[in-house]
Amino acid sequence: MINKKVGFIIAVVLIFLLVGIPMLFFKHKKPVQQATVVTGLTEGQQKTFQQDLSGAMAQYGYIKKGDSLFAAGRYDDAIKEYETALSLARSTGSKGEALRSLANLYEKKKDYKNALEYIRMEIDNYMAEWAKAPLLERAKYLEYASKGEYDLAVEHAQKAIAVDIKVHDSNLTQQDYQRRLNDLISAKDYILSLKGK
Repeated sequence: MINKKVGFIIAVVLIFLLVGIPMLFFKHKKPVQQATVVTGLTEGQQKTFQQDLSGAMAQYGYIKKGDSLFAAGRYDDAIKEYETALSLARSTGSKGEALRSLANLYEKKKDYKNALEYIRMEIDNYMAEWAKAPLLERAKYLEYASKGEYDLAVEHAQKAIAVDIKVHDSNLTQQDYQRRLNDLISAKDYILSLKGK
């Protein structure tokens, strides 16, 4: 009788060792998350920081998706993504980025009035003083373009390029302004061709 009990106990232990222990290691394997180390903050401040960081990442995802849709020519879908990003934005910089994305899209659609509205919101609320000069020129050319005054619009678009180079010294923004300038010139040429008919 004792041999049967000892044999049974040994069998249970072996089953546990062969099946139970490996199951403990593989039972609930959580996905690896990116670690963020925060020091010098209270527990409440850390929680708020983590929430803000999560919100910024979500907002950035909407902007990136909007950028892809914009590049694919799906403007209405891109607008929805940018508007969602704007609604999620908590920081000045992220709100400014969403507003600028909306302005760029409306400008590409040649809806200069809406583009101007978003640029003005960014200038008035979310742009640092030292970086405003190119956007002020951009606001001028959008205003002239919305009125159909393309000669003045082109003039201020060229000024926006020159000012942007001084402020940002960035080839990327210069290329962006150059594309906008080319679009304005095309719009001007198109309007003039209609007037000639």
